[in-house]
Amino acid sequence: MGGPYGRLGKLAVAGESYLHLRWLPNCFLVGDINGDGCVTFGDVEGLLEAISLPETEFELSHPTWIWIAADTSNDGHVDFDDIDGFVARIGTCCST
Repeated sequence: MGGPYGRLGKLAVAGESYLHLRWLPNCFLVGDINGDGCVTFGDVEGLLEAISLPETEFELSHPTWIWIAADTSNDGHVDFDDIDGFVARIGTCCST
């Protein structure tokens, strides 16, 4: 669903999904914090900042990055529990 304020994106995580209202890339990939379509070492900085900053502060500092993409453990929080899931996803890309 589109519009001038964003679109309704679907975040898929290990057989579950969340609805997240925000301007999202055409393909949303857990771990792809910078939204370039792939989980790479370019997302590491975003992961570290998502762990250390509250969501609001993170999104103000990086308006094009996606905080919830760092929640690789699918528990609704971005913390040290997300590191292993992030590392396991390095090298994955969206296929559109």
